[in-house]
Amino acid sequence: MTPTGISTSPVGDCGCDDGGQELNSIDTHLCRQLHFRAAIDETHGLASFDYELSAGLEAGQPPEARGLARDAVRLMVSHYEGEPDITHAQFHDIGDFLDPGDVLVINTSRTLNAALFGHRSNGDDVEVHLSTQLPADLWVVELRTPGTKGSRPMLDARAGERITLQEGGSMHLLAPYRTDQRGTADAEVRLWITTLRTPGDLYSYLDSTGFPIRYEYVEREWPLDYYQTVYATEPGSAEMPSAGRAFSEALITRLVDQGIRFAPLV
Repeated sequence: MTPTGISTSPVGDCGCDDGGQELNSIDTHLCRQLHFRAAIDETHGLASFDYELSAGLEAGQPPEARGLARDAVRLMVSHYEGEPDITHAQFHDIGDFLDPGDVLVINTSRTLNAALFGHRSNGDDVEVHLSTQLPADLWVVELRTPGTKGSRPMLDARAGERITLQEGGSMHLLAPYRTDQRGTADAEVRLWITTLRTPGDLYSYLDSTGFPIRYEYVEREWPLDYYQTVYATEPGSAEMPSAGRAFSEALITRLVDQGIRFAPLV
């Protein structure tokens, strides 16, 4: 079949009033259709891309809250063989762009309640986002300041601090995750290597005290079920593997009947 890129990111009308141009073999008209803005300098040519997304296109709540089915979100298909072309559809139409024998690789990791409330030694509230489990029962975490609309990065923590978590959990900040920030007194550290002590099994502790990681564009808290794919089996994701959220059980069944194969991985 024709090579095709598929994205579930919502996109709107381009609003461009010119025909685009070629810069360093990149078609900028196509970029503008994707709401990219090219920043050009005379020395390096195409210097950077800034993604512009209007507030009305932000995914601030799950589609079910807007009266849509899980698989009714918008689908953008980029045909990148030959002349660049973009097709707009809905996700339940994905089978129209696939042929029998095509393989879809899916991440079956289940989303965790990977955010925890705690207190710093100075009494300040802190929201801890678990990121990656390391050997020797260590973790990479992000510390954030809680707010009414999500949270924001907490950058003034220091190595040696202890975080008290709910129901007897605790955390000890050992060192910045970035090696270039270690030994620097005034570094604004976002990611930390820490110990994590919980009473009993970790997953049981997260189920009872944790909550899903949420950022400011998400308008309110949602139960963990809204952050799961329909094929999630093995716990392990700090945040939802969102590329596959739009698959419904009915859509997967229809694709299998069509001859599309699924390759699970974690």
